[in-house]
Amino acid sequence: AVYAETIKNGKEPPPPSKLAITLTPGAPAHGASSPVVTISEFGDFQDPFSLRANATLVDVLKNYPTNVKIEWHDMPLAFHQHAHLAAEAAKAVFKLKGKDAFWHYHDALFASLGQPGALERPELERLAAAEGVDMAKFRAALDQGLYVADVDADAKTATDAGLSGTPMFVVNGYLVNGAQPLSRFRKTIAVALQDAAAAKAGGKP
Repeated sequence: AVYAETIKNGKEPPPPSKLAITLTPGAPAHGASSPVVTISEFGDFQDPFSLRANATLVDVLKNYPTNVKIEWHDMPLAFHQHAHLAAEAAKAVFKLKGKDAFWHYHDALFASLGQPGALERPELERLAAAEGVDMAKFRAALDQGLYVADVDADAKTATDAGLSGTPMFVVNGYLVNGAQPLSRFRKTIAVALQDAAAAKAGGKP
């Protein structure tokens, strides 16, 4: 009775905010093959907060192996000296070797942070070679800036939607801002799953 009296005027927490954004198709993704929820991350390979969030996303996939897919979009911050080239390198690995190599490379880039030469050109090449990438094509891609426009297009998508800073996450349209704990992702995913269930019950696609 005391508990009921205490909470009778309480309010439910507000739902997560929705974001109007058109995501670039064809981003590298992993997770569920037929996802109900897609988490689109805008990240920076030189950002310690993106690194922290990466560990949380590993837990997300463990908790939702059949429902959630995670995709990567680049948002290298201007004050991070090596972030843009690292993003170009990761794009090159994705284009040349596929998504599995991309995610290995993605994790290796984050694992290198704090080490001497992290994200500098020799290290980008060493890690790409470890993935079995055609190094002549990889070096040519970086030398010629083949993926500069792709990286910039991802970043423009984010800034046009009003995003600033990294990491940022769009969860079926809902915004999760920053390196949040697993509990925050679980709450947002729960809302997205409820939306999907309601749409299915209502006969909507």
